[in-house]
Amino acid sequence: MSRFVQVDRETAYLLPPSVQEWLPEGHLARYVVDVVEALLRLAEAADASERPEGMDIPQELARREQRLARIEEAKAQIEAAAAQEHEQARAQFEAKQAERERPQNAGRRPRGHRPRPLPPRWTPKPRSISPTPTRAL
Repeated sequence: MSRFVQVDRETAYLLPPSVQEWLPEGHLARYVVDVVEALLRLAEAADASERPEGMDIPQELARREQRLARIEEAKAQIEAAAAQEHEQARAQFEAKQAERERPQNAGRRPRGHRPRPLPPRWTPKPRSISPTPTRAL
C-alpha cells in the first residue's frame, strides 16, 4: 500500500479561487459576511450623513460624562448597601453561633444543624451596567 498522493501537475490551483464556491448555500460564514457587509454600509452611511439638527457635540459629551458619574454614584450606594447587609447577616450569624454555644458550654448537646458560615465578605461580581440593577447572592 503506497502512501503517496497522486498529484496532477497541470492543475492551475489546489483550492478554488473563491471560498464562496467552497461553502454550501446556507453556511454560517455566508451569514456572517452578509451581516458584516450590512454593518459596514450602515457605518459608511452614518459617516457620510450630517449630524442631527441642533446637536451640540460638547454638550452631548458633557451629558454623557454626567451620566457616567451618576452611574458610579449609584454603584457606590449599591455596594455600601450590600456591605451593610453583609454586616447585618454577619452579626445575626455570630448571634446564632453564640446561642448555639451556650447549651454546649452547659454540657448539653445543641439542637439542630450547625448554621452555615457566611463568606468572608460579599463582593459584587463585575458586570456590564444594565438599566435594571440586579444582584445575586
